[in-house]
Amino acid sequence: MTHRETFGLPATAAALLVTVVLALPQPLSGETYTAEYLASFAAPYPLDGRTFTWASGINDRGQVVGTASTTTGTAAFLWEMSSGMRNLGTLSGNNSAFAFGISDPGSVVGTSYNLITGPETAFLWDAGGIRSLGVLPGYSNSTAWAVNNRGQVVGSLSSSVPGGHRAVLWDPVTGMRNLGTLAGTNESQALGINNLGQVVGVSYIAGGGPFRAFIWDEINGMRDLGTLAGGRFSWAYGINDLGQVIGYSDDLSGYRFAFSWDSTLGMRSLGTLPGYLESQARGINNAGQVVGFAFSGAGGQQAFVWDATNGMQDLGTLVGSSVATDINNLGQIVGYDSANRSFLLTPIPEPSVWALLATALAAIRFRVRTRSVTDYRH
Repeated sequence: MTHRETFGLPATAAALLVTVVLALPQPLSGETYTAEYLASFAAPYPLDGRTFTWASGINDRGQVVGTASTTTGTAAFLWEMSSGMRNLGTLSGNNSAFAFGISDPGSVVGTSYNLITGPETAFLWDAGGIRSLGVLPGYSNSTAWAVNNRGQVVGSLSSSVPGGHRAVLWDPVTGMRNLGTLAGTNESQALGINNLGQVVGVSYIAGGGPFRAFIWDEINGMRDLGTLAGGRFSWAYGINDLGQVIGYSDDLSGYRFAFSWDSTLGMRSLGTLPGYLESQARGINNAGQVVGFAFSGAGGQQAFVWDATNGMQDLGTLVGSSVATDINNLGQIVGYDSANRSFLLTPIPEPSVWALLATALAAIRFRVRTRSVTDYRH
């Protein structure tokens, strides 16, 4: 007797389980979340005595990266549900590091430095440990901001001369390349990259001139994303695999608002939370969910999640005054609160999804039991 099986399960039951598993993490309208603060090894920072952890990125495996204070400076960390938070170390001769981005395979990027002497050097960490991504000739510092699932890294180089910041793309095969700047500007930074190799960031005039969000790809090069209506400046932080870009821009009012941009609709404002004047978007997933924070002149800030159905939702009831920095394709959100504690918010599936899961598990038990009897008889 022949059975089609998946991981040891009968085919029909396995197919039902796969359907449920795929349904569980999908972003849902008006979600509720479980909230947890990430236990850490943080210690008082030597320059001001603060103790902090700042979560900056999360991948689809639920691994979180960020930065924690230590007695010698800062440490790049990787947090996992099973093992907690660990220090990723530094490059040789350094005593501090920041971690900013993580890919689904688990590659981490950031910058390593010496708190006393500098300079800063971009790093890539993976199962083989931490290694330098270096700098291009004429530059003294480098920072890596994001990494995609192909191992491509984006960041920026800097030097002490005016116009000394440049957006760069590092590739495992071809190495580091300068992406240039927009016409009329002389500095740039690359801050986000998707799995297609599209890059976003900001290009500007050194010394405080106007700055503009850009998108870059191999075919079209660097393009200006413009601003909200009547605005003068914009800044892009992230891009998903559909080519949707997020960041912030001012408008005719002079206030800054989180935006979403795509090649069809262009740039649109996501607004802000009630009681707050401005907002910034920091992360986006492939479902188009956006996270960031709203803020006001009084200094208060509040994390939000935005989607096309529900608009902007306040996360402050879960984590108080806070900043949300990233969201994965499971809808999990990371960030940090006003007490400098890193948090993780995980969506709670709707009851209908749990009912479907219970049905699937019951079907699996029945199928396995039936197969056992059949196999015994034959």
